[in-house]
Amino acid sequence: MKSLVAGKVSSDATDAEEIEPEQNEIMSDIIGEYLQTMLDMPVSEVSTRDEVQSKPLDFSHALIQKPEPEPEPEPEPEPEPEPECSAVKDAPRWETEELEWLLVTADGLNFAFPLIGLSSVQAFDKRVTPLSSKFGWLPGVVRIKDLHIRLVDIADYILGKPRNHRNRKNLLLLNDSNWGLLVDSIEGTRKIAVDEMRRPAEAGRYGWRFGTLIDPLYTLVDPVGLCEALEASINTPD
Repeated sequence: MKSLVAGKVSSDATDAEEIEPEQNEIMSDIIGEYLQTMLDMPVSEVSTRDEVQSKPLDFSHALIQKPEPEPEPEPEPEPEPEPECSAVKDAPRWETEELEWLLVTADGLNFAFPLIGLSSVQAFDKRVTPLSSKFGWLPGVVRIKDLHIRLVDIADYILGKPRNHRNRKNLLLLNDSNWGLLVDSIEGTRKIAVDEMRRPAEAGRYGWRFGTLIDPLYTLVDPVGLCEALEASINTPD
């Protein structure tokens, strides 16, 4: 009996020894085929789902188009300021030099203006826009070269009596201002030397009256002083 069992065990052991190398060879073939399959697969198929989900999204290739800002509207041009009377820091040239003067008349009065103090001399043939002013010597304004020129009847301004400005024939424009003087006639020009002028001891009431020419008799007008006097007149409160 024992010999039969021993023979059985010996037989099984021999079969096991014969099967084990065969199984190892089969397993080796299976693993080799799996590895080869894995090596032959594309990389994208090898990645697992978890790896794909955990991979951060890269938007560096995308360009975010920012809307272009709307152009700002161009600012409206500021209106040009009204010209002001020129400030004379030093003594005006007509105090120290022999200059050309313009001789004019207005309602029987004779006036002389230094030509360097006038910007224009022209015929008065423009339509006047009336002003609601308390001053009779300020009949209205006219438009000349984009400027509103305030008209002054110089005879009315000096004598203080209303005159008909429509009878005036000529217009003198003071330098660097928007004042225009209405006069009757232009008598011509004349050079006047300093020693021909009779200067007042004090400016007195009429600061614009620079002096007097004796022969013939003309009142010499300081255009800057007249401009300042006119501005002061209309800006003085009632």
